[in-house]
Amino acid sequence: MTRMLGAGEYRHRITLQQAQQARNDIGDTVTTWVPTLTRIAASVQPLRGRELFAAAQTQATVDHRITIRYRNGIARELRIIWHSSDGDVPLDIISVINTDAANVQLELMAVTGVRNGLT
Repeated sequence: MTRMLGAGEYRHRITLQQAQQARNDIGDTVTTWVPTLTRIAASVQPLRGRELFAAAQTQATVDHRITIRYRNGIARELRIIWHSSDGDVPLDIISVINTDAANVQLELMAVTGVRNGLT
């Protein structure tokens, strides 16, 4: 059984965003991120970092575990903006886990840096 977080442990704030596709004046598809839920109380835990060499460039990634109170509609297609003390950090959701299938809290496993590159 996973330990549920107390209210004081949700000390970070995140925003969830959804991608929207539109065409610009010359017909190119442009992706923008639109906030869907803002200022959500969360626990953000960096888990590890690594560097990847892809397309002749080094890219750094950091895995995070973000814990929030249970909400319907949270999916991998959304993106997280973590409002950290170092500024806003975009995180791509890799998986959404309903802890103990209890509809009490969600664990969002997320990564910075490499998945879709849309900022």
